[in-house]
Amino acid sequence: MSYPTHSFVNYQHNVPSFLNKIYAILSSNENLDSISWSEDGTAFMILDQNRFCNTVLPLYFKHSNYSSFIRQLNMYDFQKLKNVNTNQSLFFHPKFIRDRQDLLIEVIRKSNSRHPMRNSRNRSNLNLAALQNGLLSQATSAITGGVLRPRISASPQRQNQIGSGSSFGA
Repeated sequence: MSYPTHSFVNYQHNVPSFLNKIYAILSSNENLDSISWSEDGTAFMILDQNRFCNTVLPLYFKHSNYSSFIRQLNMYDFQKLKNVNTNQSLFFHPKFIRDRQDLLIEVIRKSNSRHPMRNSRNRSNLNLAALQNGLLSQATSAITGGVLRPRISASPQRQNQIGSGSSFGA
C-alpha cells in the first residue's frame, strides 16, 4: 500500500519510512483534527486517538493499531510527555522538529543489543554458556515440569529403551 504524498514533503530515501510517514502526517493539513505539532514544533500530540486510528493510520500504515504505532515511536526513542494543561500526550524527540526534516536522518532506531534476549547472537551465547555450565537442562526441566522433549526424534532402538524404562548404555 502506498501512502499519500504531499508536494511540500520531501521523502528522504535514507530515512526510515516510519519517520517519513509521521513527518508527512504532521505536514498534512488534512490531519489537524487528530494529530498536530506542539505550538513550538518540538513535539507532536495525538488530539483524537479514535479518529487518528480509524482515518489516519490506515492511510499511511498497514494497520490501525495505536499500540503498534506507540511501540514504533518507542523504538526510535521518542519520549512521551504529558501536557498538564490539556492532559494530552506529547511525543518528543530532540531530532524530530517541525520544519527540520533534515534532522530525520539523525533519528536512530534503538539497537536490540540493549536487550540481550532479543538479540539472536546473544541468545546463542547465553545458551552455550548455560549448556557448558549444565544449567540449560535444569532450566528446561524446571520450565517444562520435568518433562524434557527432544528436538530430534529418537531412533527406533532408543524409543524402545525409553519405552522399556532402560537407561543409557544399557
